Amino acid sequence: MTQGIEIFSIVGMAEAIRYTEYKDIYSAISEIVDNSIEANAKSIIIISNEGINGKGEKVLKDLAILDNGDGMDFDTLQNCLVFGSSSRKEKKSIGRFGVGLGQASMYAAPRVEVFSWQHSSEKRYVYLDANLMKEGKQNRIEVPIEKEVPVCFKGFLNINLPNIGSFNFHRSGTMVVWNSIDKNVGKPQTFYNKLSEELGRRFRYYLNNGVNIIITTTQHSPIEKVKIVDPLFIMDNSRYLADQTYLMTLTDHPNEGESIFEPFISNHTPNGIKELNLSLETSSGKPFFSIVKLKCSVVKEKYYWEGARKVSIANPGNSEIGKRVGKFDYISVVRSDREIQTDKFGIYNSMNKNENRWWSLELSFSPEMDEFFKLSNNKQKVEIMTNFSSREAEGNDENSLEAQAWRLIIDNINLLIRKMQDRNKKLAINVRKDEPSSSKPVKLTPPTPRDISNQYGKKTSNVEINNDITSIESYTEVYYRDNKNSKIFNIEQHNKSFNYILYQQNDFYKKFSGNNSFMLGFNFFASMLSKVREEFVLYEEERIFEKLI
Repeated sequence: MTQGIEIFSIVGMAEAIRYTEYKDIYSAISEIVDNSIEANAKSIIIISNEGINGKGEKVLKDLAILDNGDGMDFDTLQNCLVFGSSSRKEKKSIGRFGVGLGQASMYAAPRVEVFSWQHSSEKRYVYLDANLMKEGKQNRIEVPIEKEVPVCFKGFLNINLPNIGSFNFHRSGTMVVWNSIDKNVGKPQTFYNKLSEELGRRFRYYLNNGVNIIITTTQHSPIEKVKIVDPLFIMDNSRYLADQTYLMTLTDHPNEGESIFEPFISNHTPNGIKELNLSLETSSGKPFFSIVKLKCSVVKEKYYWEGARKVSIANPGNSEIGKRVGKFDYISVVRSDREIQTDKFGIYNSMNKNENRWWSLELSFSPEMDEFFKLSNNKQKVEIMTNFSSREAEGNDENSLEAQAWRLIIDNINLLIRKMQDRNKKLAINVRKDEPSSSKPVKLTPPTPRDISNQYGKKTSNVEINNDITSIESYTEVYYRDNKNSKIFNIEQHNKSFNYILYQQNDFYKKFSGNNSFMLGFNFFASMLSKVREEFVLYEEERIFEKLI
C-alpha cells in the first residue's frame, strides 16, 4: 500500500505565497492596520527604517507597524501567521478570512516578525521566512518565545512626538516587522506621501472616531499624523477643505476651511442617504435581510460655476479645487466603515463634463453581505453586477432574490447619479450675479461706452482701450479689504499665487472708487505687475522684485 504524501510542498509553496493578489504595498499595510483596529487599537505608528542602495540613494529597508491594541495571547500569536487560521470566524468585523497578516507580509517582504504582549507582560515572538522555507529550514511556525523588539524600533514603545502627542505601548500591543522589503516603492518621501493619502481615505471613518495613525522613520523624520481624506468632500475635518477667503482654492489651514461638497438632499435622499432594504438568502438557502446605503454629495454652489465666475475661471475644473476633486472620480465602496475599493464599475465612463466631476457617491454594506458582493479574501475588491443576466450561464435565475437585489441597487445608483448631474447642470445655467463683497474677489467690468473729448476737442471712444484690458489672458483679480491701512494696496502670497489687496478705508480708494475707468486701470496694473513678477521668479530674482515693490 502506497504511503500518502503532503498536499502542499512547503518548499514549493515558499515562492508562491510571495506573489499574492495585493494591488500594492499600501493595500498590504492596510491589512495590518485592519488587524490593529480589530484588536481595539486607538494608536498605530508606522515606522520605516531607511537604508542606502548601491547608488547612494535612500531606500525603504524595513517597516514596523506598532499598535496599542489588546495584544495576542499565546495560542493566537502562534496561529497568526498560519494561512487559513483565524480568531475571527464570525462575519461581524473588518477582519474575517485568517490569511491577512501572513499573506500581506509575504507580499511586501521575504521575512515577517510578530511581537505581541498583554498586561505589561513579556513580549513574545513568532516569524515566517520565505527564504528559509525554500531551503527547507522552516516548515512550521515555532512556539512563541520571549524576545524584545528590534533595537531600531524599541524607542517607539514610549515616545513623545512633537505636535502630535505622547504614546505608551508598554501595557499591551503588537508590532509587525517586515524585514528587507523588496517591493519597489520609489523614493521614501513619495512613499510616505502616498501612504498617508491611502490610509487617510481607507480608514477615514475610524480616524474620524478617534483612531490615530502616524507615519515616521527611525530617524524621527518625517513625522506625520494621517489626516482624513474624504472622497465625498463633506467632512469638516478632512485633509482637503476649501479656502473661504480665496474662492476655488484649498486652504493651507484646515481649521479655517470648510467642506467643498454638501449632502445631496432630494426626495430620494432626504438626508443625503438612500437606504435599500434587501431580502436575500445565503448559499445554503437561509433567508436574511440587510441594508445597503448609498451616500451622495454634490459641490456647494459657491465652489462651482458661481465661484469660478467670481474669480474669472472659465472652467471650474481648472481651479485648484477642481483639479483635486477630479482625482476622486469614482464610486467608493465601504464595508464596516473601511473602504474596500474605488472604481466606476462600468456604471459611467466620462468624467470630463462638469456635471460629472462635481458629485460623489459611496456604497456601504455590512459583513453579512460579503458573499453577495463577492468580497475577495484579502479585502481588495468586490463585484458590482451591472448586468445580472450575464450570469445566467452559471445557473442564476434573473428573477431570483439576488437578481432583484442587484437591479434595485444599480437602478438607484443610476437614478441618483442622473439627479446629481441635473442639479449641477442647473447651477451652470442659473449663475447668480452677486454684488462684490470684502471677502471675495470680483471681476471689474468695462465702463459703459461713452464719448469723451480730448484736449484738442476731437471726440474719441475709450471702449477699444477697455476691451484690450479685459482681453488679457492672465487677467488678475483684485481683493477688497475693509480694514484700515496706510497702504493703498498690498500683495499677499497664497500657495504659489499672489493676490492683490486694495484697502477700501484708504482715502485713495474713497476718491477713485466711483471711477470705473480708473478701477479697471488699477486691475490692469495688477495684471501687468503679476506678469512682471512671473518673469522675476523665472530667473530666481524674487528679492529684486520685492525691493522694487
